Amino acid sequence: MKKFLSFILVLTLVLTMAVPVSAKTLTVEDTISDFYQAKPMKYFYQIEADEVQKVEDTLVEFQSYWYTDTYEVSGPAVVRANQEIINAGMGMTLIHTDSVQALNSYQFSDYFPRYETAKDGIGIDFYLERPGVYFFSGYVGAYPAKTNIVVVVKDFEPEYELKAFSDVPSSKWSHKAIMEMVEMGMFEGTTKPDVNGMALFTPSEPMTTAQFLAVVTRYLYPEKVEAMPEGDNWYDKYYDLATMEGVVKSSEIWEDELNKPLSREKMAMIAVRVMQKKGEDIYVEVDDSQIADIANVGAYYKGFAKTAFAKGILTGYDDKGTFHSEWNLSREEAAMVAYRLVNPDARIMPK
Repeated sequence: MKKFLSFILVLTLVLTMAVPVSAKTLTVEDTISDFYQAKPMKYFYQIEADEVQKVEDTLVEFQSYWYTDTYEVSGPAVVRANQEIINAGMGMTLIHTDSVQALNSYQFSDYFPRYETAKDGIGIDFYLERPGVYFFSGYVGAYPAKTNIVVVVKDFEPEYELKAFSDVPSSKWSHKAIMEMVEMGMFEGTTKPDVNGMALFTPSEPMTTAQFLAVVTRYLYPEKVEAMPEGDNWYDKYYDLATMEGVVKSSEIWEDELNKPLSREKMAMIAVRVMQKKGEDIYVEVDDSQIADIANVGAYYKGFAKTAFAKGILTGYDDKGTFHSEWNLSREEAAMVAYRLVNPDARIMPK
């Protein structure tokens, strides 16, 4: 690989913010093909990033370079250098607008972007995975041939791959349910993964009505969720979709209770509706004696509670089948309910 690269290496600032190698998937955008229409030579770069914007010359240090164009990207990026420009001679330099401090050459390996043979086998891909300013230069004899560019990688929040939740050890009763629901995209942690891939799930925290509606709509209507317009609140699209599809009625769950903990009797109602939407037979016979406190369940929710109990979605808290309809479910209990909805084999049928 190195025999193809002839680098002019000058570093002028230590970049301190590390970003994981496994950056998010980049969308290809050929932003600079117009560079080379004025020249017959086939020397070019290509920028791949989520968002690319061409900006005016903002770096005074580079006004002396011919045909220098500046681009801003909003996150990790890949700059592809064509093989012809590499063979002709190119240089790559990290710079920064706020400082002019040269580094010793031995420090270069600590800050140089990861690079590898381009996916199409032609040229080299440079992975810009740290915020900063990068200058690429290329010359054909005495002519720069529009082969100089500056790429400004703006500050961004790094995204790390989730490995585990520090508050959900593998020995915990809810571990399997939580991890599977997270993997399916139905649940999220309460914090983002850190550099080691660790995050928090906060399993004992009460599950809100909005959070559970988000869970079930992601399960039932993943494509429709993506197409729903965003509202003033993060949960608006989930509530709107749930009411549109008949998972709940606006008369059953008012907007002002979306941020409140979800009771077991209302979760039973939602769970039964989910089973119904998935084509399950929800008409079952349940002896009231199986649920010790059935009299305490609200009249409107009694049928839902009995069905959820008979289907093994929600269980009693003791051998008498005490349901505690007014209690709220925790996030880990809600994850288990979702897990049983998705996996019928995991349901606990009453005796």
